[in-house]
Amino acid sequence: MKLKYLGTGASEGIPSLYCHCPVCENARKNGGKDFRTRTGFVLDNTIAIDFSPDSYVNMNRWGVDFGSIAHLLISHTHEDHYYPDDIVMRTPASTKGIAPVLTLYGNEFVRKRLYAVDFFNEYVLNFVAVKTIECNKTYDIAGYQVTPFYTNHMRREDAMEFLIQKDGKSYLHLVDSTDPSELVYQYMKEHHVVLNAISCDCTFGSLKDEFYGHMNIWQNIRLRDRFKANGNLASDALVVCTHISHYSGVDTHEHLSKIAEANGLIVAYDGMEIEF
Repeated sequence: MKLKYLGTGASEGIPSLYCHCPVCENARKNGGKDFRTRTGFVLDNTIAIDFSPDSYVNMNRWGVDFGSIAHLLISHTHEDHYYPDDIVMRTPASTKGIAPVLTLYGNEFVRKRLYAVDFFNEYVLNFVAVKTIECNKTYDIAGYQVTPFYTNHMRREDAMEFLIQKDGKSYLHLVDSTDPSELVYQYMKEHHVVLNAISCDCTFGSLKDEFYGHMNIWQNIRLRDRFKANGNLASDALVVCTHISHYSGVDTHEHLSKIAEANGLIVAYDGMEIEF
């Protein structure tokens, strides 16, 4: 599997629009890996995971062909993960009629948000379909086995984590997520899942405090250690910290990477690609 990290920032991105903290000022000055757009992923150029308002920019930055991608997993409908205003552009006028149908997979709010877009019309349904999926069930999507799990992130809808498997490889997607639930650990043990890669929410960076709906790097290390102790982590597994914010005021890419590398983790940056 090949996973492309299109955007690795939290909801504000880095630098944030209105912020002058050291992290944001550093990003404005130096750019590079410290510049973080809102979240987005592409797996094997086949399945996209989440679709932020920065998808158009990242399409051009990283050469992503969204016109050929036919499957999009939506973890939840917060706007930095699901921006349907651009999805409704998948119409005859924008595609010249040659794009495949894009199927969106997510909770019941995904359809509601799509239909509520001002520019939504009947022509969109020729190019966009919505499939409501449920937690703890496994779905065959383009030859991948996708199992969504519930995560504590939103109080009004079920936000999802994703286990994605194909050809003996397993990837766990924990973005806009708290620590995996006991159900997830139990599922991994009972199904003898060996994870080859994990993307971990690291919104709060090196902060020691733990908050609802997100994680920090210490929680990332803790969940990695538990999967390893349970026998659910490959010896060469890649554990990647992403969805990084400016909240700590100190977590430049270099600063957070030093902590990550000392603990066997990787800090993602926009445009990074891993293969496992």
